[in-house]
Amino acid sequence: MEQRNGQSLAPAAGVSAAELAAALTAAQQRALEQRLAVEELLAEARSLEERLAGEALAARAAAEHALAREHAAAAVAAAELEREAITRVESCTANLAGLTRRRNAIDTAADEAQAAHETAATGVAECEARLAHAREALQRAAQARDEADESRVELAAAEAAARAEAAAAEQQLAEHRAARQSAESASNEASERARALGAPEDGDHAPSVEPIEELRLLEARIALRAEAAKRAAERRASDAARSHVVH
Repeated sequence: MEQRNGQSLAPAAGVSAAELAAALTAAQQRALEQRLAVEELLAEARSLEERLAGEALAARAAAEHALAREHAAAAVAAAELEREAITRVESCTANLAGLTRRRNAIDTAADEAQAAHETAATGVAECEARLAHAREALQRAAQARDEADESRVELAAAEAAARAEAAAAEQQLAEHRAARQSAESASNEASERARALGAPEDGDHAPSVEPIEELRLLEARIALRAEAAKRAAERRASDAARSHVVH
């Protein structure tokens, strides 16, 4: 027990002070060794934890990059399919419109010829006294019907020629438009490179856009020419139908 007058602690019964000090020193050394071993294991565990955290972060980033690439590839494939579908829809729409116009013109001419034929035949049946005149009218109606049949072929040929001319004009327009867009894109890219190099935008050798404006005017003229060709073909078809109706 600790003495109140300031003297040192009394050693345990039967154990000398030197033995007690040696035992306590040995116990302290063992405790130090245990603490150092635990700290070393703790440091290894902490290092392993940091490595695992880094690997997990890298794995998540790689997974996100792979997912982004998959979505980008799917978007590109979907865009290509969309463009193909748009092209098919536009082609089908144009073909359907042309066939509808041809069918309407042929049906109109055929209906008019058939109506004239029926009128002449009814006149023959109703008026026997005017049989000769009715037979002549019937012959004229039959001739008009035959001429209408011949005009169908001529009209089909004229429409085919006009369609080919319009297609050629549209192809030329598409080529000029593509050339203009390519030139504008190249001009913009060159301008960006010039700005990146520090060249002033108002330099003495700045590229001119006058050829692009001329190309736009040429495209507009080609479009007007194609539209005029279509309208001329439609007028010719209408005039042919009216002439057969008059005859």
